[in-house]
Amino acid sequence: MNQQINSIRWSQRLFQRMLNCQRQALGIPQFARVAG
Repeated sequence: MNQQINSIRWSQRLFQRMLNCQRQALGIPQFARVAG
């Protein structure tokens, strides 16, 4: 159970890192337009 929670947190952290990379690559205004 505990290991599953750690796995979920790890994947969320990885997802956040991917979003940050996308935001930097696209520029924040473009990213906001795509997300909105």
